Amino acid sequence: MARLDRGLAWLGWVLDAFDFTIFLMIMSPIAKTFNVPLVEVTAVFTITLWMRLIGATASAMEQWPQRSRGLMGSVLQSSWGLGALLSSAAYGLLYNHIGWRGLLMLGVLPALLLVYIRTYVKEPAIWLENRRIQRTQRREVRLPLLSIFKWGMLFNTLTAC
Repeated sequence: MARLDRGLAWLGWVLDAFDFTIFLMIMSPIAKTFNVPLVEVTAVFTITLWMRLIGATASAMEQWPQRSRGLMGSVLQSSWGLGALLSSAAYGLLYNHIGWRGLLMLGVLPALLLVYIRTYVKEPAIWLENRRIQRTQRREVRLPLLSIFKWGMLFNTLTAC
């Protein structure tokens, strides 16, 4: 199951990179289609970058053993290159046939994998055990994201971002 978890995490990052980079390639055609300045379309890109920052801050790799977090972080980061390569190939091969809307739909289709993931991929046992212990000892952290914005951690949070 751990191998499946790692594989799905890697695939998720590949698909995320695909979506993110395909949008870079189709910003100009989108602006032309809707007759809006490119700057307005890039505002969506800016919001996306901010949301990525929030998402990366709110989650991460706590389910992996501490000894392998660095390695897994590297593996996940390497998947971005493949996602960008796939989006470039899709753009080059398919844009003239399916247009920018079709390319966006390609990015949506893999989201159907979520049905499989939510059904068959379970939380790691260590995560479930830690959660059970925290609940029984009434030490469950409800809003860990907010703690990184407290005074003692704010400098680290801002420099990491």
